Amino acid sequence: NAEDNTYDCTIVPCLRIELNHDYILLSNNEQGLRATDVLAICSLAVSTKNIEQKHIGEKGVGFKSVFAASDQPMLISHAWKFYFKVPGVDAMSYITPLWVENIPECISNRREEKIIIIEKQAIGPTKLDIQPNVIFENCNFMNLTGSINQLCTLTGYNTFRVYACNVDVPSSIEQRRTPTTLLIMAFPCEKDYYLTRNVYTGLPVCDLGFNFMFNADFHLVTSRENVRENVQFNAYLRDNLAVLFVYLILNDSDLRKDISRYCPSSDTHQVKHSSWWLVMIDRINALITKYLSVLFDIKTGEHVHLKHMIQYNP
Repeated sequence: NAEDNTYDCTIVPCLRIELNHDYILLSNNEQGLRATDVLAICSLAVSTKNIEQKHIGEKGVGFKSVFAASDQPMLISHAWKFYFKVPGVDAMSYITPLWVENIPECISNRREEKIIIIEKQAIGPTKLDIQPNVIFENCNFMNLTGSINQLCTLTGYNTFRVYACNVDVPSSIEQRRTPTTLLIMAFPCEKDYYLTRNVYTGLPVCDLGFNFMFNADFHLVTSRENVRENVQFNAYLRDNLAVLFVYLILNDSDLRKDISRYCPSSDTHQVKHSSWWLVMIDRINALITKYLSVLFDIKTGEHVHLKHMIQYNP
């Protein structure tokens, strides 16, 4: 996770990814591994990250997911030069480092640095007003904001409507150092834009076939390719995201215009969904059906007050 490394203030953070037939090399110019980092990598469920630092991970399993792609991952950082080799004598090989005697040529040779910059710029507000506190369908969304963001990459410009809010996390759901968690939901503006991932926890997790994406602090499986479906906190996030989706559709006229495009369908996307994610789709469809008459009235231009279904506390 190069984005949550520590860098000297005098340098521009850079990440290099090199793909070869024999290896994948990832390197960046951070300060390097500390003894505590090495200890965490060579242990189970130990991490040097925490929620307050807003870092991806902090579950202590991030590096272990590398074994899904490599049976001999290597780390080179200043004095630290070690690798793991699996399968070994026993399961301990996953956390038993082996010293690197000779640094591979692909690492020791200097290469021309190429920097690819992904620029993000807020280009305007959405039709949704900033709302300090909203209660809708027994969910409480705090500091709900919306903005239109433009990403500029090597492939061109892409524009998204992005919404963010905080929700309380009851102690009965999960004991946390912070009582709230952040939910982010984004809708691509370009009709021909194809999403390759829908679920994010800092980094992309999995594809559900939706035409929108969301980011939340899910607990992930070791491979980071799905959420842990037996965790109550994950179900709590999923259910809040379903309600947030419907609230945004009801209250942003630009989203309402494309409701048929954004609403997920259990029929058309069933191949990509487990029964756990189908709960989210069913919840969205049930709420859309519940407020269908309101949506219809709004779309035909008639003025309809939503106060009977939304409690707004400025």
